[in-house]
Amino acid sequence: MIVKTTNGGQYWIPNTGTIRKTTDGGTTWNTQTSTATGALYDVSFVNDQVGLIVGASGRILRTTNGGTNWSIISSGTPATLRELNFVNNLRAWVVGTNGTILNTTNAGLNWSQQYTTPSGVGTTLRGVSFKDLMNGWIVDYDGNILRTTDGGESWSIQYSRLGWAVRLTNLKFTAANRLTSIGRYGNIITSTNGGFNWLRQTYNLPEQYLHNSNNIVATIPGSLFPEKECIIVAHYDSYSTINPMNTAPGANDNGTGTAAVIEAARLCAGLKFENTVRFLAVSAEELGMIGYPTTADTSRLVIGSYQTYNRLIDSAITFNQRYGIGLTLVPVIDNTGASDYGPFALAGYDALDVAEATAEEIWGGADPYYHTVNDTYDKLRPGLIKKGTQLMLATVTELAKPIGPTNIKDIASDELRFSLNQNYPNPFNPSTEIPYTLANDSYVRLSVYNILGEKVATIFEGRQDAGSYKQNWSPNLSSGIYFYRLEATSTSNSFKIE
Repeated sequence: MIVKTTNGGQYWIPNTGTIRKTTDGGTTWNTQTSTATGALYDVSFVNDQVGLIVGASGRILRTTNGGTNWSIISSGTPATLRELNFVNNLRAWVVGTNGTILNTTNAGLNWSQQYTTPSGVGTTLRGVSFKDLMNGWIVDYDGNILRTTDGGESWSIQYSRLGWAVRLTNLKFTAANRLTSIGRYGNIITSTNGGFNWLRQTYNLPEQYLHNSNNIVATIPGSLFPEKECIIVAHYDSYSTINPMNTAPGANDNGTGTAAVIEAARLCAGLKFENTVRFLAVSAEELGMIGYPTTADTSRLVIGSYQTYNRLIDSAITFNQRYGIGLTLVPVIDNTGASDYGPFALAGYDALDVAEATAEEIWGGADPYYHTVNDTYDKLRPGLIKKGTQLMLATVTELAKPIGPTNIKDIASDELRFSLNQNYPNPFNPSTEIPYTLANDSYVRLSVYNILGEKVATIFEGRQDAGSYKQNWSPNLSSGIYFYRLEATSTSNSFKIE
């Protein structure tokens, strides 16, 4: 696509083409022939006669007669060449895949390769721009911006905007030390001091180029410090690789996270906190789920923070132990910025990712049902979902600091969560229900004894996930007084309650 503006970018007129030339300011375009095959990615002219085009498979085309004819120039590399920049009439730079940096000093007749990018730089270089012979910048697709001050002999990372949704694709230097870099997902960042400081300007784009949010937000305003916010967030959009617009059950990704947010909001309704609590369900297909065990340990969840180990990891570990939630927590340092917590982490806030596996593990196949039409409820472990919800609820509410009596801590304490409640009806004839609650996944035995201490019935015996239960009992016994006993054994606790 070639587009033309005549009013400084207020309006653009589209013109399409592969290699085309205009001699009237873009009103009409004439197709130019070449022997090139494959994709062509960038074009730049020294003057109205001498120009270069770069493209796939190391392709470089050169013209000396305004594009009437093009000749193929050897680049010495099979890499895909993405961006071209002339510094002056003779000096030009090209960047591309495999960390390729090419340099010419004779207007493109000959090229030399330079491989001096520092470690940590992505292998796909997408933009290059020079201020003068000595000072230049390169962007990679992963969000790094490199700078040279010695004419390309060496490069250093000047700025990093990392994360899975950055994807920088171009960069231009203009007057007064101004740099503008753009990328996928509406990324626009600018610098007015040669790249030492950068400002994100995505939200200056016209509204139609931004995501139209359909987020759902419930808020409990903070009673003491409403400006301080604690957010629990999950995504409700769903996706599958087969017929994604119509067949995407998303029971795990995205249903488990959304269910956790909704349940947390239900439990917190009517409570007061020092800080504001927001329950956020976002209309974006992201990454992260809490319902499918990706290892033999069915209580394993990953807790990750972006690039550094932040305090929320320690908080989650503490609350898991304090409230006997029973999760096996694996702390990780995440460098992808993937999923719902990513935008908060990229913006500099403390953020915690709670998921069944790391982004790399999920993308590598740890969850075989991820983004498939088989992501259905029967694949999930309800006990893991509940524990994940309890962990997130405990973490966000502790940070928000409850005011006054609250059932949040009561629900999370071992003493009350392992409970055996009054049967109903009592007295009864012919049947009754016996309710009880398990703090952890346990092996359970619910038995009935007579007044002499003799066992007269075992109502239930077997393994149950953490949660609340009711067992119905319809005995064939004589009238009298009977007692019932709950025995529950988990990996961390053993309880006997009568």
